[in-house]
Order: sequence, then C-alpha cells, then structure tokens
Amino acid sequence: MQNKGDGLIKEFGKELKRSGVISSYTNIPRARIPLLKIVLSTGISMDISFNVADGYCAVRPTKVLIDKYSALRPLVILMKAFLRQRALNNTHSKGIGSFLLVVLITAFLQYQDKVFTKEKNLGELFIDLLTFYGEQFNYREQGISIIGDGTIFYKPERSDFLMVENPQDPDIDLGKVVHEFETIRSNFVIAREILKQKNYSLASILTSTGGKKKLKIYDD
Repeated sequence: MQNKGDGLIKEFGKELKRSGVISSYTNIPRARIPLLKIVLSTGISMDISFNVADGYCAVRPTKVLIDKYSALRPLVILMKAFLRQRALNNTHSKGIGSFLLVVLITAFLQYQDKVFTKEKNLGELFIDLLTFYGEQFNYREQGISIIGDGTIFYKPERSDFLMVENPQDPDIDLGKVVHEFETIRSNFVIAREILKQKNYSLASILTSTGGKKKLKIYDD
C-alpha cells in the first residue's frame, strides 16, 4: 500500500518530467531512504533523497578528499562507470553508492601512501585498485576507516558484509547495505585479468558511449 510520502515523491517526479527538466524518473518506495531516481534531459542520471541531510553533509568532506588526493576524482569516475555497466552502482540494489565509493577509493589511496614510495600513474592505480578490493582486502574479517591517515581494522566478528565507518559519524556503518560485495569482488578480479590480456585497453571492460577510439590506461 502506497503511503502519503511515496505519493508526494511520485508527484514531484511527474512535475519534473512535465517541466522538461528530466526525461524519466523512477520512485524507489522500499529503499531505506526515500529515493527518486531521475535522468536529466541531458542524459545524466541522478538520485534525489528525501528527509535526510546525509547527501548535503557529504559534499564538503568529499571536496576535502578530492583536494587532498589528486587521483581520487578520476578513479571514482572510472569505477562508477565500471559498476554502473554491471548494475552494481546503487545501494537500493545492494551495490556501491557514490559516497561509499569515495570512501573505499580514499582508503585504497591511503593504503598506497603507506606501502609504496613510488608515485604511480592513473592506470597503475586503477589496476592496483581492482587488485586491492578483488584479492587483498579481506572484507569478511576486516573493516575500513579513513579518519586521519586511515585504518584497516579487524571486525568484532566475521561476516559476509562490508564494514566501512562513515567519516562523519564512525558509529554509522556505510558498508552494511552492500549485500553483493562478493559479486563485486569477482568482477574486479575478472576485469583486472581482461585488462592484462587486452593490452590495458579500457574498451575491454567499459562499453563506450560514443566514438571508436580505444583508450589505454597506461603503456608498458
């Protein structure tokens, strides 16, 4: 049965479409947070959440992280495209949402800073990112915090779910909504091997939205 809030969100979607601002919308009535998924008239997809301040509050810390880690922004863009093409980019479908993705990639970059002294190019970092979350990070036994210089800690008890501290509120676990991380992990491993076999061409793991030029993420 539809409640009043769901009806209002759907009406909001209808008004946006009538105005021409968006080309389509989908109301997600059973999401943990009331959510309206929209596609702008430009073709860009966005989510609008209701009755929560998390999205707004995440803007400033995200900008701070992007300013601190130069590789964060391009890696997030690459990984968002990768996850989206595999329908693993939304928390309501048990995938990885945008802010969680920012935190996960930040944790990886913090790990890189601690372990490696040599500066790596974007292609090397992307391969290492796939390897880190595909094979090295034991998500069943370990959790992640990016507070300070970042920490990978052991969970209180073993589980099949991610444990990722919200940097704005460490009592909140951002990872608990990701029920498909084993699938995501497997996709990372497969993608890394395909990239190696296909001379590191992004076209081998990402479907192009236009043009025929093949982009290599780094040269040997």
